[in-house]
Amino acid sequence: MYKKVLLTISLAILILIPLIITGCSGEEKTEENTENQLPEYPNWTTYTYRSFVYHFRRDASWRDKMDQLSGAFENALKQDCGFFNKPAPAEPIHVFIYNTPDEAKTLIGKPLPYVTDNQIHWERITVAYGAGIMMYLLEYWGMDDPKYIFMKEGMIALRDYSRRDYHEQTGRFINEGFYLPLDTLINNDVYLQHESQLRSWEAASLVAFMTLNFGVDNFLKIWDSDKPFAESIREYARIDLHQFEHLWNQYAIQEYQKAQENK
Repeated sequence: MYKKVLLTISLAILILIPLIITGCSGEEKTEENTENQLPEYPNWTTYTYRSFVYHFRRDASWRDKMDQLSGAFENALKQDCGFFNKPAPAEPIHVFIYNTPDEAKTLIGKPLPYVTDNQIHWERITVAYGAGIMMYLLEYWGMDDPKYIFMKEGMIALRDYSRRDYHEQTGRFINEGFYLPLDTLINNDVYLQHESQLRSWEAASLVAFMTLNFGVDNFLKIWDSDKPFAESIREYARIDLHQFEHLWNQYAIQEYQKAQENK
């Protein structure tokens, strides 16, 4: 009888141990990806159109322009996917629209645009809407960061849909003595020391010049390459780095001069 009781207790312990380990649920606990959980802000509403679900304040002064805004987002998404010849996301993208930099800082507390696997956080006043879309797509397509930071920053700026002519801006930088030489752009440590707007605008001009002359496919090969930048230029342009920079500068100055003549 004593042995029978001990055997019963032992079996009960063996049954209880895995239940305790798994939290008595029979399943192992998994860590939730809180980054992709949708924020819930009081007095906000949603608007859905095609590829996007927009989240914004109910009292936003611009809410009656959501038809135009959603059309612009949809067009940017289509153009970007066509530019890279890559697929559009299958699942809806949630876009959180903040009215001011202060509101964004209070609610999200991160530099904008900010993206996750299913969200774009955008602030209307100081951030071009296309930048967040481009950032999102680069993540969605699983594109690793390039060896040279200017390539990613330049692509995001180039596709920001701000209607800013970055060749013209670079020509102005050259004319006014603010130009960052190509040696600076391809040195990540030195590049990051410069003011973000100046460097990204110039990087956008260079990225545009590269895609125009090499094609997007070859540009992406350089993006993925570990080769020195000068070696990639020799491979695709058949000229040295100094000649390449001269041609880029010449093109930017021409665009700047055209803009001045048309004013």
